[in-house]
Formats: sequence, C-alpha cells, structure tokens
Amino acid sequence: MITDRLLEIIEAETQQRNRFKTLEDATGIAKDSWTAVWHRRQRPTAEMIEAIAKLWPDYAFWLACGDTEPERGHVAPITTAVSYPIVNGVPQHWASAERIYKQKLLDKVPVEPVEKALRDKKIRDEVFKVRERQVMPAVQLCYERIMRALGQESRDELFLLEYDKELRNIRLERWKAELKLQKSIYIERTHLGESVQVEEVLDKLLSMINLRKK
Repeated sequence: MITDRLLEIIEAETQQRNRFKTLEDATGIAKDSWTAVWHRRQRPTAEMIEAIAKLWPDYAFWLACGDTEPERGHVAPITTAVSYPIVNGVPQHWASAERIYKQKLLDKVPVEPVEKALRDKKIRDEVFKVRERQVMPAVQLCYERIMRALGQESRDELFLLEYDKELRNIRLERWKAELKLQKSIYIERTHLGESVQVEEVLDKLLSMINLRKK
C-alpha cells in the first residue's frame, strides 16, 4: 500500500530524533499530521504524498505504484525488502541531480495568474534576447529536433529550459551514465535470452528421443 511505502521512505531518509519537525520544516505540513500518519491514525494526504515525492524524487515512481526501474534511476530505498518481480536498485547520481534541479525550478513557478503572466512575459523576453545573440541558426534547429523527438510542441519556456547550461550538462552526464548501464544490461539480457532459447531447444530434443524423465 502507498502508506506503507511512504513510511518506508520516511524511515530510510530521516533520523528518529526530530523526525516530524524535520518533515514539517521541509514540507510546510504540520508535524502533528506527520505524527498521525506515522502512527497510522490517519492516511497520508495527497499533499503529503506529493511532498515526499518531491523531497526524494528517485523514489517517486516506487511510491506511486510500487514498481521500480533501476536502470533509469527509479528505485526503492535500499532498506526496503523488495520481492519478485521488483528489483530494488540504487539511486543514480546524475538522474538524482536532474530531478532535484528540476524540482528547484518547479518551486519557482508562480501559482497566481497575474504572477504567472508576468513570468511568461519575462521568459518570452529572455528567449528573444537569447535568439538575438545567436549567430548560428543551428541552435534553434537543435531545439526543434529535441522537441520533435519528444513529441512535444515547441514553446519559449521549453527553449529556455534546453538552453539552461547547468541542466544541459547534468542531462548529458546522465545520458552517458545511463547509456553505459543500458548497454551492459542489454548485452547480458541478450545472452541470457539466447541461453534460454538453447535450453528450450535441448528440452524439446530430449523429450523427442524420450531421454528426459517425466
């Protein structure tokens, strides 16, 4: 259950002393509410689940649905006793860095319509300045190709995101790390599949000549 997974994350990532005050300071949700959830006097609210997912984004996928994708950095806490068909895995540094960086950007997004409109105008003005400084049209073309590959409509704020030097460097490092991991996993799973196929063929042959015990 999602309550169990949320409590496992809290236990793994917070100290017993001042645990609920720490959560209150980090999330803005009263420590009494966290205490009540911890002792199972109430179920976690949507706000609590969102807060935990933002604090520890590597666990967000597991928190929401109980599944993991360790090859992509979606893991469960290392202290979690997972079982078939879940693989625990460990956080990947660059995947964590990207998620944390984007959470910081999300925290700056205004909620009020007037503030949001001002922000959007500021973004459009900034994008115009960036494009004005560009000598090569290839920068815009690269951006358009990225959006097309993602099936995403091109927008000014997304252009500014791709132009973010720090985020771009994090993403490139993440891509290199994941590519190395994916390659090694792909090779071994391919070999494993080939081995299984050979075994199946041998089983059929042995069965045909009545050498296998039944």
